[in-house]
Amino acid sequence: MTTITVQELQAHTSDIVRRIGNNSQPLAITDGGEVLAIIASPKFYPSLRRRRTLLPEYAELLAAAPVGNVTADLDMVRGDR
Repeated sequence: MTTITVQELQAHTSDIVRRIGNNSQPLAITDGGEVLAIIASPKFYPSLRRRRTLLPEYAELLAAAPVGNVTADLDMVRGDR
C-alpha cells in the first residue's frame, strides 16, 4: 500500500483524491510514521464489506412473528408506564 504524509495530503489534496478515484489501491495517510487514515476509491470499498446473512433460526422467528400495527403496540406499552 502506498503511503503519504498528512503534509503531502494538505499540499496536494485535489490531485491525490483524483488519483485515488482512478486507482484500485488504497492510500495510507501517515503522521510521524503512524498510519492515521486510509483513503480508498469507492471501487475498492465493496470488497471490504462482509456479506451479512440471517441465521436460519432468526429467519424462522421473523417469519413466524405476527404482523400487526407496530404503532398500536408501542402505544399500548407506553400506556402501561
